[in-house]
Formats: sequence, C-alpha cells, structure tokens
Amino acid sequence: MKPLGTITACFPHVDPDTKSTLESIMHEAKDYNDFADRLSERAIKDSVLPLVNYFAYFHAYNQNRYNLVRKIIEEDTVSELVRPFALMIQPQDSTDWVEFQKAIISAIKAAPNDWIGCHIYLTWRGLMESASYYPEKDTDLKPLRILESKIENDEMFSYFSHHLHLYNAWKMMAEGNTESATKSYNRAITLAKKHDDLESVAILLTDKANIIKWSNFQEALSILKISREISEQLGYTYGLALNERILGLIAQARGEYEKAIEYLTEFATSAESLGHDIVFHKCVIGRNYNLMNDGRKALELTTEALEETSSPSPCFPYIQNAWALLILDRLEEAMISLDKAREPAMKSGVEWLLGQIYFLEGLIHHKQDDLASAKYALEQAHSISERQIGFSNLTLLKLADVEIETYSYKEENADNDVSGPWLKQLLDHVQQKDVPGIAAQAILLKAKFRFKQGHTMEAKKLLQRVLRTSDTSGMHYLRNMAELMFPDLMISGR
Repeated sequence: MKPLGTITACFPHVDPDTKSTLESIMHEAKDYNDFADRLSERAIKDSVLPLVNYFAYFHAYNQNRYNLVRKIIEEDTVSELVRPFALMIQPQDSTDWVEFQKAIISAIKAAPNDWIGCHIYLTWRGLMESASYYPEKDTDLKPLRILESKIENDEMFSYFSHHLHLYNAWKMMAEGNTESATKSYNRAITLAKKHDDLESVAILLTDKANIIKWSNFQEALSILKISREISEQLGYTYGLALNERILGLIAQARGEYEKAIEYLTEFATSAESLGHDIVFHKCVIGRNYNLMNDGRKALELTTEALEETSSPSPCFPYIQNAWALLILDRLEEAMISLDKAREPAMKSGVEWLLGQIYFLEGLIHHKQDDLASAKYALEQAHSISERQIGFSNLTLLKLADVEIETYSYKEENADNDVSGPWLKQLLDHVQQKDVPGIAAQAILLKAKFRFKQGHTMEAKKLLQRVLRTSDTSGMHYLRNMAELMFPDLMISGR
C-alpha cells in the first residue's frame, strides 16, 4: 500500500525500531485493512515493542474491527497503554466513567511522550464525545482544554486538529445549529486530508452527509459517493457499512421505509460481523416497521433487542417496543414499556430521547381519544424535533392528524382548504422538501380532511394519487395505510 498519514503521522514521535516495524508492514500490506491484520498478527506472535503493540490495538480499533481487538486481547497481555481499548469496545454504557478515567490516566502516564499521550487521549475522547451515556464528559474538560492549546499553538500537534473541529460539529448539532456544524465538518475534513488521514476523511464525509441530508438529499448522496470511494481504496469495511447506514437514514427521512430497512439491515449485518453490538440498530430497523404500521415485525425486533441488551436503561428499545405494542392495540403493555423508558430518559437529559417519549405519549393519548392531551404531548415533541432535526416529519404528520380529528365540521367550514395550522405547515413542508413518502402520507391526511368535509370525489382523487405512488415507487406500505384510513373509499373505488 501507499504510505498513509493515519499510519505515518507517528513516525517522528516513536523510537526507530517501532517506526521501522510499522513502515515495513505498511509496505507489505495491500491496504489499510490488510495492514491492521498484519500488525495484529505481529503483535500476537512476536514479543514486540510496547508502541508496536499499542498501534496494533489502535489500527484495529480505528477501523472499528472490534473482533480483531478482542483477538489481540485474548492472545496477548493487556498493558496499561492499551487498557482503554479493552473498555472502549464494550457496549457504551456498560463501563462507568470512573473506570474509564482510571484506564485513560494510567495509559497517558505509560505513554513515552506527549504526542503519544495526546494520541491516546483523543482516541478515547472521540468515543466519549459521541456517546450520550456519559454526561461527566461535559464537566471533565481540563485535559481537553490543555490539549486544545497544544494543538492550536504547536505545529508538532497539528495532526490532531481535525478532532477539535469534529467535537465542535457534534456540539453544534446537539444545539440544533446545522449551519455551524457543517462549517466545522468542512474544516475538519480539510485538516484530515492535509495530514493524509484518509480513514478520518471517510468518516467525516459520512457524518457530514448525515446532517446535510435534511437540507439537500442529493448533495448528501454525492458526499457519500466520495466517502465510499475512499473506504473502498482503504479496504475499510466499517466505512462502507456506515455508507449503507446513512443511505438507510436518508431513505427513512424521505419516507421510503422499505428501502431504509434494506440499507439498515445491510449495515447491521456488516457491523455485527466486525464484532459490534447491534441492539440499537435492530431498534432503528424496528422503528421503520413502526413507521409502516407493521407492529408485529417491529415487536419481534424490539423484543429481541431487549432480551439481548446489556444496558441497565435501554430507553430507545423500550420506546420502540411501546410503539409496536400500541400499533397492535396492546395499550396497557405499551404504557408499561414506555414507563420503563421514561425515568432513565429524563435522568439522561438527552433531548432527542425526551422528544421520543413525548411523541409516544401523544400517540397513546390519541389512541385513548384524549385529543387535547395528544396535541399537547405532540407539540412538546415537535418543539424538540425542530431543534434536534430528525423527526419533525413524524410530529407534523401526527399533529395534522389530531387537528383533523378535532376540526369542527360545520356547514360554514365546508370549503376550508385546510383543517388548521398543522395541516398547512405539513403541506408546505412536503412541498419544500424532497420527501416523497412523507408527501404521500400528507396527501392521505388531506384526503381524510376532504372526506370528513363531505368532498368525497376530491378525497377519492387524492387517494388514487397515493395508490399510484405506492405502486410505482416501491413504497407499498402506502397502500396498507390507505386501506386502514379509508376502508369505505377503497371498497367503493374497486
């Protein structure tokens, strides 16, 4: 393989023998994936220098090859230098903050110089910054601030600069500031490319595509194409898997739920083959079945996830489980499952989880015909979705539905074009966005409103538009939704 900055950046900061070993293996390897295999085999078979051992762990972990990290752990002694990696491949909330702190402090003390110490710390910090399970990260900032100063003021540490912009991008996204997040991603990509850290470039591009999708699906697809090419060049299996995941999330956002399930299943299969826990991803797939009103399949996946999880507070699985039970008219069980998610979600302070709780509460109230409470809960969910970006499609659909249910169908209102502000906002939203599945669901709601007003012929025409979309686009779930919403119209239309 050609020299790769992800590997060679350390050369000025390691001993000559470590450099020579890494360099010779890099020249022998076919690609970055093969390099990790060869380096780990060397670490397992031979008595290697501590830094060679460290980089064997790092490059396996860096490619998200958790099974390879476990193989090294099983075959070799876990030194203080690599102890954090043994913890980092565990399910994210199965190790407490104190244990992580002890491991990372010991590893940094064992590092031969500040550059390696920075390499260790930022590898660990990247996981912490991306996880919602460790609120302590927001108060334990002193080491990061010290390193920020080094990175910004000392050219020797500039290799790490893209990390700082990535963390800022995550912070901006958490605050709902997509524009600033995109700028931080652009800066991070530029810096990673400057240092030939192509693995990081591939991931950063994938991350950027994930946030760009809300404003421009086509641009997101173009970015993913570039990321895929880099991952193929590196032999980076997880990078290719992430490409499938984001394609799935794009399809989900567009309302193309069957397509989303295909992509997300591909991702879960690849991630599992690399040794990842896929409990959360099963629930993401389950969510798409819930979105299609297929409660049976969603319940199967979420039940599996709850049986397999090692998390003491699996909020997201319980939320999706509650939704599936609700679709199946098992209301009491749905409420019990949601109750199990509510307290830990509130304690976590993770806003998108709170939004999901409010959303499900709204659905439950709707099922109970308590429309005032349903509207309030869904409005709370919608206010969060507007900040977080991610499920405003759903909250708008459900709010419009509740609005149609509560509309006063008096003779003087018979010619009103919409039921109120929520249906209008939904219809405006789908006109502005490239969301064909959501648009079709919005048309179904418009048809429901027209039918309730007594405009049967117009309702039939709108319904036929949706059925044609279902038949020509592969979104077959739309026909099932139409049959549930308009059993009488579907019969009269045959």
